[in-house]
Amino acid sequence: MSRRPDHLFQPEARPSAGASEPLGDSLAASFPDGTLRVYGPNGDVRRAWKGGEKGFVTLSFSGDGRRLVGGGPDGRIFVAESSNGRELGSFPAHTSKIEALAVSRDGSVIATATGSEAAAFRTAGGARLFTADSTVSEVSAVAVAPAGDRVAVAFTDVDVRLGDPATGRVFATIADLDMAAFCLAFSPDGRRLACGCADGCVTVRDVATGSRVRADVRHAEPVGAVAFSPEGAWVTSVGLSMNPETREASVRTISVSKSAIVTEMLGILPAVTLGFSADGTAHVVSPGREGVRVWDVPPLRPESRA
Repeated sequence: MSRRPDHLFQPEARPSAGASEPLGDSLAASFPDGTLRVYGPNGDVRRAWKGGEKGFVTLSFSGDGRRLVGGGPDGRIFVAESSNGRELGSFPAHTSKIEALAVSRDGSVIATATGSEAAAFRTAGGARLFTADSTVSEVSAVAVAPAGDRVAVAFTDVDVRLGDPATGRVFATIADLDMAAFCLAFSPDGRRLACGCADGCVTVRDVATGSRVRADVRHAEPVGAVAFSPEGAWVTSVGLSMNPETREASVRTISVSKSAIVTEMLGILPAVTLGFSADGTAHVVSPGREGVRVWDVPPLRPESRA
């Protein structure tokens, strides 16, 4: 049985993109007129500013929460201080819409994806550090390690490539997934990678070797979001039905080193973003017709078993 959201608020217009503040309680939203707003957990507007003429289609905080990065429909990247909206820079990353975006902990490296290409850039100046592309498949997800020293790119042909921005080269490939990864997340120490896949599989891999860290776990739906807890001990993921009118979304929390699993049903969700507070509470954020809904998912308890 699904549970009601813990928070619900209704902004003036439907957001074009949103992001949860890492280790905080704020939610950022971009609107089609170029306005950016940062909300508190109860929907109070904490900050607001103009962030580009056309708004953003993707949005992400840096891992330390100090920067807010937006990806434009024209392929341009904008970087601002999240505390006051002061623009820190912008640069052209691609020639088409930025469909996925990730930022390192200190905001120094940005990973982006659009169509069949993914890339990593130095935030200061916009220098391109890494490129991964394909002539036979599309990019389905992208992630950057907290230290900015690793980039992961998933393609619809099932491969996940791991790259080093310092050299611009792919150093490993995960090629044994059954279906494409729709979302990726590095652990806080950058040593593990969680992949949420189209077949509902959540798999945790060692970044150096690509080997499984624990047995895979499956949702009944494709995985739409995945994230590590602040200390990296567990992974939270959200399964989103391809037919959201008939199947509810599920959130699942797993221990990385043990068999502990907790599953909850959240209701009908068209899309989600996922973040954590400093106390380990996960926040599932979903925009919908009635407003933006937020579910607070408590940390995994040791007594919960599969």
